[in-house]
Amino acid sequence: LFWFPLLRNGGLLPVALMLLIVCSGSWKPKSRFWLRLGERLGAASLSIFALHLPLFILFRRLEMLTAIDFGLCLTDASACVEAAKGYEINLIYYPVLVALTVWLSVMFQERIVTPTKNWLLAKRAERLSSGAAHPVNR
Repeated sequence: LFWFPLLRNGGLLPVALMLLIVCSGSWKPKSRFWLRLGERLGAASLSIFALHLPLFILFRRLEMLTAIDFGLCLTDASACVEAAKGYEINLIYYPVLVALTVWLSVMFQERIVTPTKNWLLAKRAERLSSGAAHPVNR
């Protein structure tokens, strides 16, 4: 787990910032696909931030369950917990986690957050146009 202290203590932050600067300033896509993808990822950035930790925890638990003897969990819960605690993180699965996190966050943004936001804004506009927001004017 040599990378964990770097990740936990912000040691990778300069690398992430350099990557962000390089990606945001130097590449100007002309393809409609890349422009739309950039818009979708930008709109979902808050969802990615909010969902990445719960998805990481869930993914970690599922990874542990697949790595240990699941039959042990059905017969002896304490042995199952001990086996899970001894499991080392395998970084080979993390591209799957990143792709899953981005995909679920974009879907969450497009299917839940944006429609809810539009519905709330429409209700607010309807309320403002009917004068219900200003009870003094009645």
